[in-house]
Amino acid sequence: MKLLLVGDCHFRTKTPEHRTEPDFASVCLGKLKQVLDIAESHGIGVILQAGDFFDSPDVSDGLVARVIEMLLSHCTHGPILHLVHGQHDLAYHSDASRERSKLRVMEAAGAARLLGDKAISYNGVNLYGASFGQSPPRPRGKGFHILVAHAMVGDKPLWPGHELTGPADYATRHPGYNLYLLGDYHYPWEAGEDTVAMFNCGVLVRRTTAEQELSLQPKIILFDTNTMASQDILLKVSLAEKAFDLSEAIVQERRDPAALSALVEKLRQTGKIGVNFTENLVRYCQTEKVPDTIKNLILESLPQI
Repeated sequence: MKLLLVGDCHFRTKTPEHRTEPDFASVCLGKLKQVLDIAESHGIGVILQAGDFFDSPDVSDGLVARVIEMLLSHCTHGPILHLVHGQHDLAYHSDASRERSKLRVMEAAGAARLLGDKAISYNGVNLYGASFGQSPPRPRGKGFHILVAHAMVGDKPLWPGHELTGPADYATRHPGYNLYLLGDYHYPWEAGEDTVAMFNCGVLVRRTTAEQELSLQPKIILFDTNTMASQDILLKVSLAEKAFDLSEAIVQERRDPAALSALVEKLRQTGKIGVNFTENLVRYCQTEKVPDTIKNLILESLPQI
């Protein structure tokens, strides 16, 4: 079976700082169209996406509607997109908000399928999912087992002293899968051996002027479960000099020699203490193993900011 693997999308309508496009929703939809056209040209019936499909839990309904329409046009034999929730898809990063998320709306419309503990199977290929904050399930039975998870796993620390779970450690903690697709960490990597493959495709949309992100060439991966062969497929993107106002970015960096914007982005990605009260509260609850009933009650009582 051939699959397409896709990383964090972060689709949104608001144009990120320093990007030049006035209609950023069209930029995002253009990326999705490329992915769907590639799937069609290769005869792909299943696309796996690693969470943070949207950049916010309250992304505009207009963008969601256009995404649904585009996906439905490629759903000849059922939903083609299979995905999990990232923290950006969840209100307050709370598991309790999954049933009212935009991804759940997409699933109800027949445009996508959400992955979880119960396998979705296609001809012996079994798809499992672990959304943000969830522990991956143990695969059951025979077949080719795939895990799609939104978890901070990477091959290089984002700064000196950054404690990061590596691919091999993650696979050891959550064994039994033949293919792992991980999200959250925004830079692509691959790992594994003959019978196990692990991938992070990197972020699909460049949002910041951080050097690492500017130099990224967004890609997706074509994967064959029969041969374990993979192929990087680069997406068409505008040159960084065209997509970003780099002169303004350079001025900003001079005003801020510590590159605060890049640091905040890195802190946000890693799950360490950041500048957002709600995010820090969620991380505290997870670290201290606060019962979900209490955590969700606290988070639901907070104003949405």
